Amino acid sequence: MRVYVKKDGSGVQEFPVPTGKEDWIEVEVASAEEYSGKEFDFKSNSFVVPASVIEHQVRDKRNALLTEADILVNKALDLGDPIFEKEARSYRQDLRDVPDQEGFPDNIDWPTKPA
Repeated sequence: MRVYVKKDGSGVQEFPVPTGKEDWIEVEVASAEEYSGKEFDFKSNSFVVPASVIEHQVRDKRNALLTEADILVNKALDLGDPIFEKEARSYRQDLRDVPDQEGFPDNIDWPTKPA
């Protein structure tokens, strides 16, 4: 299947062949799923998930893990286990620091949940 990508990145069109074809490039894709909701990366000549979407997905995962970490801290407090509490608090802080990692959001070194 062929789609046409506007050279300025502002649009994708399946059919018909766009007028002013010199402003468009032709790209072969397997299906609409290959480009739906994605941006065209002119360097790799392919469709990619936008960085903003990746960042949102990573933050959602981190937020879910932070909720679990809060539960771990509370569990440690309930048990009166200062070692486990320290590990849980450290894990929670490491999760909070995820957006500050150098590779964020593409390359995340996820902290290990304490046992």
